[in-house]
Amino acid sequence: MLASLFKSTRIGGDGQTGTGVTPVAGWTVEQTRINGAPIKGGGAIDPDSDWNGDDGVSLNQLWDTHTTDVSTVAPLAVANYTVDYVSNGDCVSPSVHVLTAN
Repeated sequence: MLASLFKSTRIGGDGQTGTGVTPVAGWTVEQTRINGAPIKGGGAIDPDSDWNGDDGVSLNQLWDTHTTDVSTVAPLAVANYTVDYVSNGDCVSPSVHVLTAN
């Protein structure tokens, strides 16, 4: 039986978007890509950043956990995947990346 859903989960630190603890959308032009296809950030399936601090609201926004269905951009038949994080002007600390097929 072939997998019907392919998910990508990313967990990491320094989740604010902007220069402090207040989110500023679009400030860092952050993007997450699998095999070159954007899955989070500008031009992606989900335009919000992986590093927006969602886990910390309403306190300091310095941690994130996000899961995205990547079935449309990452074919299950490929044996290797490349994950890229692009951040301009913000330091991020990706800690965990999990690909799940079910």
